[in-house]
Amino acid sequence: MSRVARSARVGSRQRTETLTDSKTIVLGESGELYLVDVGNALNVTLPEMQDGAYFKFLFIDDSTAGAVFAVSGATSSDTFRGRVVQTMHGPTNPNSAIVPQVTKSPDGTDFKLALAGGLGSGSMVEIFCNGSNWIIDAHITGAAATFS
Repeated sequence: MSRVARSARVGSRQRTETLTDSKTIVLGESGELYLVDVGNALNVTLPEMQDGAYFKFLFIDDSTAGAVFAVSGATSSDTFRGRVVQTMHGPTNPNSAIVPQVTKSPDGTDFKLALAGGLGSGSMVEIFCNGSNWIIDAHITGAAATFS
């Protein structure tokens, strides 16, 4: 493989980081894929809003029941918009889906996602910034959810 081809191949790989504990993200980490292995609670703090910032969180293992995944903006004026698509599973809801609308949480500072039965592996949350809002696009699986 020529040096030019090798550089292009290496440069095109997704940067990944495994999260098992809370994290404060810096703007230079935009574009990263975070592989999430959450126990009871995992809090992520985003950097200052900047047009084009992007982060993806992929749950690589089923979380424990009641685990909370919380994302906070860098300032209390950061806002969240978007959607969460949830596929519930279990004996009473084998294939049902709900689509709650995301706005900022009641205190205006964060986005929280908690599932009573735990988040299923393969669940993912993508967060984009348009310069004035954080845009959430999440697809999750689990039993019963609470969402704020």
